[in-house]
Amino acid sequence: MNRLLPVLGSVERMLPKYSILTTVAVLSLSFAFAVKAAPVTDPLIPRHILFADEDKVNVRLSPDGQNISYLAPVDGTQGVWICSVADPAKPRLLFKQTEAPVLNLQWAFTSRQLVYLKPVDRDLHLFVFNLADGQARDLTPRTGVSARIVKLSSEHPEEILIGLNERDPKRYDLHRLNLSTGELKLVLQNDGYDRFLSDDEFRPRVAVRQTEDQGYELFRLNEGGACELLEKFTYEEARLSQPSVLDKAGSTLYLIDNRRTDTGVLRAIDLNTGRGRTIATDPLADIRIGLLLQPGTGRVQSASAVYGRVRRQFFEPSIKRDFQYLTTVHTGDVGIAGRSLDDRAWLVVFQDGGPLRFYIYDRRARKTRFLFSEQSELEPFALARRQGVVVTTRDGLKLPGDLYLPSWTRAGNGRYLDRPLPMLVYVHGGPTIAFDWNNWLVNRNLQLLANRGYVVFRIEFRGVEGFGKRIREAGAREWGRKMNDDLVDAVDWAVKQGLTERRRVGIWGWSYGGYATLAALTFTPDVFACGMAMYQPTDLQTMMETRGAGGFRNLWRRLVGDETTEAGKALLRAQSPLYFTERITKPLLITHGAQDTNVPRKYSDDFVAEMKKHEKPVTYLLYPDEGHDYERKENWISLFAIAERFFHEHLGGRYEPFGNDLIASSVQVLEGERLIPDLAAAIKTKGRSASLR
Repeated sequence: MNRLLPVLGSVERMLPKYSILTTVAVLSLSFAFAVKAAPVTDPLIPRHILFADEDKVNVRLSPDGQNISYLAPVDGTQGVWICSVADPAKPRLLFKQTEAPVLNLQWAFTSRQLVYLKPVDRDLHLFVFNLADGQARDLTPRTGVSARIVKLSSEHPEEILIGLNERDPKRYDLHRLNLSTGELKLVLQNDGYDRFLSDDEFRPRVAVRQTEDQGYELFRLNEGGACELLEKFTYEEARLSQPSVLDKAGSTLYLIDNRRTDTGVLRAIDLNTGRGRTIATDPLADIRIGLLLQPGTGRVQSASAVYGRVRRQFFEPSIKRDFQYLTTVHTGDVGIAGRSLDDRAWLVVFQDGGPLRFYIYDRRARKTRFLFSEQSELEPFALARRQGVVVTTRDGLKLPGDLYLPSWTRAGNGRYLDRPLPMLVYVHGGPTIAFDWNNWLVNRNLQLLANRGYVVFRIEFRGVEGFGKRIREAGAREWGRKMNDDLVDAVDWAVKQGLTERRRVGIWGWSYGGYATLAALTFTPDVFACGMAMYQPTDLQTMMETRGAGGFRNLWRRLVGDETTEAGKALLRAQSPLYFTERITKPLLITHGAQDTNVPRKYSDDFVAEMKKHEKPVTYLLYPDEGHDYERKENWISLFAIAERFFHEHLGGRYEPFGNDLIASSVQVLEGERLIPDLAAAIKTKGRSASLR
């Protein structure tokens, strides 16, 4: 179009002004026939912004509803900050983290103090920070003794119930601690339990003790401290079946239980009689352990399950009306991060696939006001639209998922998009734990790829926990088989929906998701155009030989395969991509951390060696300073600088040039440097920078 500008300039000088628009229209129309107009897109979001540390984490509302505390960066470390609800734009730094991180930061019910744990040498000490004098004090200054926070109570705002392991390193005795004087009073000497649940009078009412098979026993404690067995759970049951909370009086225990049902249900157990009743179920997903409680009474007001989106059940009409209003304020799911003791002020969080957004909600006035997001640098940029979907597999399972659609795209002709785009399928790790759907550390990757012009499809698959036993058991010993079929079925669904075209679909993931990527490229080589696998197992026999012991290993033997039998060994080998690399026909980008002890780098070393033997296209990135799940943001930035260029070559999306994004990382390219354009030059720049340092 720029070539037309001189022509239009000369036409303007020659013709009357009323003719100019007509001439421009004719020329533009002619140009439109000659060149198909490119779709309008939003700007590239820089990698360094997407992978920056969050502005605010551990956001908490004070019990009086007047102030908010949070952790935020300051001078190269984290600081503890406070701001008033009335004026969140003027925060005040309380103190900086020094020597060790601040852990489990909470408001005391006085609303004048903050309590937190901090490592001191090899121990965890309890600290209190007083807002009045700006001083922090170590309340458990004992060498060789660690503390844990057990209970804070509005009935005793000046005190806290803590555990101390002074008498026995493995057992924590319960003590009442005065936050002002530091006075300690023994509440219970613990001779055999792993944790306790206490009422608001700091009386321990429930005890938990792990069993030899890695399950646990649940006890109720009477006034004299005697214990009576309530329930017993095996390792598999205990993965989901867990105590949630006591009511304020300590007479009712709320428990998630899936022993006799497909999905986990919420039960209420009367601790006086030992009798229980089911109060909440969901046919599609397990009830979550986090419950919404009335601040003053401790009554359960709402329970939730997650099946693609939050599915709430309400036990009080007033709470349901609150949520009905809040859903009109902003897109995404509504969460409650805090409530004032008088229940007038709520700290509300909206979760829609981007950084969390916090609002203050005045219940009486029924008004909300935006406070801040957890990553303010992203505010100027348009983020992907997240769309929940359900895919039906070839054998009838219904699996939830998310589409991350580029921000500039629009629906059309009754479809999600008015034109198909290249697509990347993301497979999460685990695999038995369902995707943490509102985790920004994961979602930022999906947002980045959507911003580069891809439909990003995060789909669940059989074998995960969270959607009931039927879904989990359908994946038993189906690694690389029916679990891979679910991904293929998702691709077929996306093509039929007009989201993408078959030749423009890639796949990627980490840990199990990396295995799934290799299995897809190996066992269904014609489905995906390319793949990126991150710190994944490649030989299931070796993986099973190094799994943990007890109930954990028994569960994995049942769900993956038994490495001790001949039939089991044959199955594991047949599902191991390492032995079938000759089938791969599409390019692979693979990465591993050299310090990974969960899935050692040898898995990737061996796999890449086999690909080289068969002359298959592979680029291998090693991060010497990383373990399982990368931590340094510089390494994430470098990884996606390379991944963007890789996906562009094979799927056609946009990419941000390398620039200097490899320099601060530890990345080493062990194989296939020249398979990704411009990578060799970027590595040379990194090398020159390192030599100058």
